[in-house]
Amino acid sequence: MADRGDTHYSVPSLNLWFLVSSVLFLGTMVWAVIDDWDAEWKQYQRDFRSLELAKAQSARVALEAEGAIGRRDELSRAVYDASMALAAQGSALQDAERRAYELEEDRFKLEEDFKKAKSLLNWQVYGSEKAVLEGEKDIPQLEETELAAYREDVAAKGLLFEKATIAWEVEKRTVSDMRSAIVQAEKDLAAGAKVLTQVEERIEALAPGDIATQVADFVRDDLPGLEFIGPNLKVQKFIPAGITFDLNFTKKARIDMCSTCHMGIENDAFAGDAQPHAAHPRLDLFLSSKSPHPAKDFGCTVCHRGAGEGLSFQHSDHRPSNEEEARIWDASRHWHKQHHWDYPMLREQDVEAGCVQCHKTSMELIADSAPHVTEGYRLFEEKGCYACHKVDWFPTTRRPGPALTNLAAKLTPEFTNAWIADPRGFRPTTDMPHFFNLENWPEDEVVVTSEYGAGREIRGGEWNRAAVAAVTTFLYDRHPLDAAEPIPADVRAAADAERGREVMNLSGCFACHNTAPFMGETDVLPAISNNATERNQMGPNLRGVATKLNADWLYRWILDPNSYWPHTRMPNLRLSEADAMDITAYVFEDPDGIFTDTPHGWEGDSEYLSNLDPQVLREQARWYFQKDGRTILESRLESEWSDTTVLASKLGERLVMTYGCFSCHEITGMESMMPIGTELTSWGSKTVDKLDFGQHYLKEVADLPKLDHHYREGWLERKLLRPRVFDIDKVKVPKDRARMPSFGFSRDEAQAVATFVLGLVNDEVPGKKMEPTAEQAVSDGGMRAVRQNNCMACHVVDNSLVTFRNESGGIQTVRGVIQPLLDEVVPPSMVSMDAFASDREMAELNADEEVEEVIIKLLEAEPDYGGPGELHFLEIGDLVDVTPSRGGSFVDQVLEYYMFGTSVADESGEPVAWTHGGTDDQGVLRIEDVDGQVRPYSATELDKLRWTFAPPVLLNEGHKLRPDWFYNFLASPSELRKQMRVKMPTFTFDPGEAENIVGYFGNKARWEWHSRYARTLRLAVGRQPLSGLNDPDSHGWNMPADSLTWPIFPLANITEPGPGLSAEGMEARMSAQPKLKLDAATIRSIEAGYKADVLASFDKLKAWGDSQGFSLVGPLKRGTETLDRQTTSYLDERHSFLAVGESVGAEGVNCYQCHPNGTTYVETPISWAPSLDVVSARLRPDWVREWLWNPPATYVGTAMAVNFGSDEPQYQAQYPSSTNAEQIDAVMDWLYNKDRREADILSTTIAEQASKIEELEAQQK
Repeated sequence: MADRGDTHYSVPSLNLWFLVSSVLFLGTMVWAVIDDWDAEWKQYQRDFRSLELAKAQSARVALEAEGAIGRRDELSRAVYDASMALAAQGSALQDAERRAYELEEDRFKLEEDFKKAKSLLNWQVYGSEKAVLEGEKDIPQLEETELAAYREDVAAKGLLFEKATIAWEVEKRTVSDMRSAIVQAEKDLAAGAKVLTQVEERIEALAPGDIATQVADFVRDDLPGLEFIGPNLKVQKFIPAGITFDLNFTKKARIDMCSTCHMGIENDAFAGDAQPHAAHPRLDLFLSSKSPHPAKDFGCTVCHRGAGEGLSFQHSDHRPSNEEEARIWDASRHWHKQHHWDYPMLREQDVEAGCVQCHKTSMELIADSAPHVTEGYRLFEEKGCYACHKVDWFPTTRRPGPALTNLAAKLTPEFTNAWIADPRGFRPTTDMPHFFNLENWPEDEVVVTSEYGAGREIRGGEWNRAAVAAVTTFLYDRHPLDAAEPIPADVRAAADAERGREVMNLSGCFACHNTAPFMGETDVLPAISNNATERNQMGPNLRGVATKLNADWLYRWILDPNSYWPHTRMPNLRLSEADAMDITAYVFEDPDGIFTDTPHGWEGDSEYLSNLDPQVLREQARWYFQKDGRTILESRLESEWSDTTVLASKLGERLVMTYGCFSCHEITGMESMMPIGTELTSWGSKTVDKLDFGQHYLKEVADLPKLDHHYREGWLERKLLRPRVFDIDKVKVPKDRARMPSFGFSRDEAQAVATFVLGLVNDEVPGKKMEPTAEQAVSDGGMRAVRQNNCMACHVVDNSLVTFRNESGGIQTVRGVIQPLLDEVVPPSMVSMDAFASDREMAELNADEEVEEVIIKLLEAEPDYGGPGELHFLEIGDLVDVTPSRGGSFVDQVLEYYMFGTSVADESGEPVAWTHGGTDDQGVLRIEDVDGQVRPYSATELDKLRWTFAPPVLLNEGHKLRPDWFYNFLASPSELRKQMRVKMPTFTFDPGEAENIVGYFGNKARWEWHSRYARTLRLAVGRQPLSGLNDPDSHGWNMPADSLTWPIFPLANITEPGPGLSAEGMEARMSAQPKLKLDAATIRSIEAGYKADVLASFDKLKAWGDSQGFSLVGPLKRGTETLDRQTTSYLDERHSFLAVGESVGAEGVNCYQCHPNGTTYVETPISWAPSLDVVSARLRPDWVREWLWNPPATYVGTAMAVNFGSDEPQYQAQYPSSTNAEQIDAVMDWLYNKDRREADILSTTIAEQASKIEELEAQQK
C-alpha cells in the first residue's frame, strides 16, 4: 500500500465519494423542489383559481345582461359631467381651496397663541392661589391687579381664534358646495357599480390583462423553486385560540390547514360544487364570520377530527363514509388509514359527534341543527343507557324502568318470568332489553361441566331458563305482595265497557299510548289508536295488556299512578272513578279484541318453577359466588342453601347484581348500588388499541357493519346491534361472558347512538365550550322537560309549514295549513309529502277529478302573501314540501273521533263507525258531552271543534300567560276548559322542571318576537288602506294613530287583503335613511329568525319601523311584571270605568253567552269558553289587548268573535261616544278588577238594603 503520509484517507477516494454524495444531494434537492412544486394542494389551488375565474366571468356576463355595465356608464358620464361643470368654473375652485388652506394656516397659528395664553393664565392662577394660601395676598387684590391682564389677553386671543375658525369653515363649505355635485356623482358610481367593480377586480387578479403580470404569475406559480416570491399558491391555516389536543401527553395547539385545499369552504358562491372546492353546506352555522362558529375561532378538526396539519388527501386522514367510497378512493388515490394518528377524521354520517364536546349542557338547544346526534342522545336516554354507563354530565338521573318494590301487586310470577326471558316476545316495541337467550349462551352449546368438571354437562338453554327463574324467584321473595285496594263494589257494578272505549279515545290515553298491531297482523280495525305516531309511543303499546295486569291494580293506577311508582312519567289524568272503572272494564272485557291480543307464540310461563333445576342452580352458584371460596360455598349448598327455593332466591339476587337490573329499576336493598357498565364520559377519546376486536375484523358477519380494526365506529355499532357478538369463537367461563343486553336497535338507531358516544371525548375546547347563559340553561331544561313529559303530544308549539315554488321560481316557505282538497271535509295530512300524496289520491278518487291547486291558509303574518287567516292559492305542481306542526298529534285524534267516531267490528266482522252516543234519527253519530247529554258533531265546522274540544295550542305562550300562574297551573292544574273530555294532567315534575318549562316558553316568545315584528312590519307598510278609510262620516277609526299598530292593522275591513311590501321595496324605502338602511337579504334573514342578523341588525329595523309609526307589543320583558290596572293610583283615576267595562262586556258583547257567569253556562258545551274570573291572574294584559282587538290574528280559526273591529264602533248604549280602543280599555279595567267590581256591587246592595230598612223603620214609627 502506498504511503499516505500523515493522512488516514485517500484523496482520490474522498473526491469520488464527494462527487457521488454531491450528485445525490443535488438530485435529492431537485427532487424535493419538484415534489414541492407538484404538491397535491397546489394543483387543487390552481383548479380552484380556474373555477373562481369561471364563476367571476359568469357573474360579469349576468351583470351585463342585467344592464349593470350600462348603468355604470351612465354613472360615469354623470361623474364626467359634474367634473366638466366644475372645470367650467375656471380657477374658482383652486382659489377657494387656496383661501381655505391659508385660512386654516391662520387659524392654526391663532389656536396656538390662544392655547399659550390659556397656559400662562393657568400658571399665574396657580402662583396666585399659592400666595393666597401662604397669606401673602387676598383674592380681590389678585383679581384687580395681576390676573386681570392675563384674562383679557386670553379673551382677546380666543375671539381672534373663533373668528378665524368661522372664516375657515365658511370657505370650507364653499369648497364643499362647489365639489358637491362631483362628490355625489362619485358616490353614486361607487355604490351603483360596487358589485360589478368587485367582479372585475377579481377577474383581473385571477387573469391579469397585462403581459408583465402574466409573466410574473407564471414564474412564481408555475416554475419550480421560485414560488416563494409572493406566490398566489400558499398554505392557508387557522390557529384557533384555546383549542388543543393531546399529543404524547402534552397539550398541543391545533393548527388546521384544511382550507389550503378547501379554498371555497367559506364562500357561499361555491355551494354545491365538487370537493374540495365546495362551500360548507351550513355557513349559517359554521365557518362564516356571522355564524356561531367562525373559522378563525374554531377551525375544522375540532368538529371533523383528522390531521389538520396534513397537506394531502392521505396525510389529512380523510375517512370514507362507506365501503363503496373506500373502494373508489383505493382505486383512485391508493387511500389507506393514516398510521400512527389517533384522531382519524369522522365519517360523514358521524360528523355531528363533534357537537357534543362543546354542547354537553345544551343538547336540547342544538336539536334542530344536529338532528342525527340528537337522535342518538335521546335514544341513549330513552333506552336507559345512562343508568348502567356513567356519563358524568348527563342531565337525566331518574331510573328509566318502573319500580319493582310492589311487583306482585301488578304482575304474576308466570308473566314476569316469561317477560324477563323474552320482553320483545310480548311487546315488540318495548325499551326493556333482552338479557337472556342471546348468542353467547346458545341453546345446545355446553356451557360448563358441573361439579368442577366431574359432573354432567350443562347446556345454554337450561342455564338461561334456570337463571331467569332464579331472578323471578328473588324478585317475588324480596318484595312480598301488597295487593291493590279492591275496586269498590258500587263502582264495579256501574262499569260500562262501551263507554270506556270513548273515554280512552277522548281523555288523553292515546296521546302517549297506542294499540298498533303486531308485525304480520292484517285483520286489524282502522281505529285511531291502532296508528303508531311519533308522540303516542311515549308509553307502552297497550295491545295485550289485559293478559298482563289485574283489574284492581289497573283501576288504582289510572286514578293515581304516582302512588305505585313515585317517579313515573305517567301523569294523573284527573279522571273520575267512573271514567277509570269504565276504562278498566273496556280493557278486561275487551270487546274489540285488542287487550287480550298477544304476539304469536307468546304465553306466560306457568311452569317456570320446573326450570329451577337444583343441579344447574348449584353450578351457577359455584360460578357467581366463586369469590366466597370453594369450602364455604360447598358448605352453604349443603346446609342453608340446600332448599331449591332459597338457593334460587340467593342466586337470583346475585344475577340481578351481576346484570345491573337495579340501575334501571328500584329494588329493595339495592337503591344505592353503583352502576355496572363501563363509564362512557370520555369513551370517544379512547384509542382503538384499547378495544377487544378478537379475530372478528378478519371475517364478515351477516347483517352487521364491516369491522375495521383501525377504527372504533364499526366495533361500537356491532356492540350496539349484537352486544354479545364478540364472545363468539372465544373460550370464556360463564362469569366472564359479556353481559350487555340487546336492545333490538335498527341499523340507523345504532349508528345514531354510536355518533353520540363518539362525541363523548375529553374536554379539549375549554376556551370555546358553550357555557349556557342562565336564560339558555333554563330553555335547555325546559325543552327537555317538555319532551320527556310528552307535552307536544297534545299541544302545538310551532305552526306547520308549506314550502313551494313562487312565481319567480324561487323556493319559499310560509307558516300555513293546506285546506281540504276538492270535496273533502278535513285537510290532507301534512306529516310528510308521501302522506299528503296519499290523501290527495283519495280525494281525487272520491271526487273523480284531479287536484289542480292547493289553498294555503296563512297562520301568521307572511309579508309576501298576506296576513293571518288569509288564503294563498298554489298550483299543485309548485308544492315542494310540507312540515307538520310541532306537537298536537292528539288533536288530530280528537277531531277524527268527533267527526267520524272510531271503528268497531259489526256482527259480520266488518268495520263500522261507532261512538258511545250512538246515532240520531238521521244516522248521524253523537258524542257524549261533559254535561251527560249526547249531541251530533260530524257536521260542525272543523275549526269550531278544534278550538272547543281539543287541547289548546301553546303558540307564543310565554307572551300570553303570567309566569306565576303558569307555574302554579303546572304544579296543580285547574279546570279551565270544562267542555273538554281531556283534562290537563297532574305531572310529577323533577325539581326545577316546572320552572324551566315556564322559562322556556317565556324565552321562546321573547326570541320569536323579532321575527314576528319584522314580518308584520313589512306586511303593514305595504298594505293599502281601504279607500275613504279616513272619512269621518263613514268610519270611526283614528287612522293616523292606529293604522300601523298590530293587531289592529290586519283587520280585513281596514286594508285590502294581500301581500305587503317586497323585501327589495323595503330596502329602497329604508335607503332614504342611510343610517338605518338594510339590504333585502338581511331583512329576510331577520324575518327567518337568523340569530346573527337579528343580533347585528334588528335595532336598525326597529328604529326604521318606529319612524314609520309601526308598533307591535313586546318583546316580553324579563323579571316580575306588575299589573298597573290594579294599582291604587290607576284605580283612583279609572274606578268608574269598571262598571262601564262590565256593561260593555256583559251587556254589549254578551261575554256570558260563552264564558260562565260564576259556574253557570248559558249555551251547550260547544260554545263554552274559559272563566273570566281567572283573567287577571292568568293572562298578561298585552296579550289580552291584542286578543280583544283581533282574536283570529292571534289564533287563526278561533271561535272567538271580532267584537271590537267594526268600522262604526258598537256598544254606544253601554259607553256613549266611545271608540273601539276606549271600549277595550274599559273591558280590560273590568276583567283585571272583577273582584273589586263585585265588591262594589255588594257594597251598593248592602247600602240599598240598609236604606230600605231605615225607610221601613221610619214608616213604622
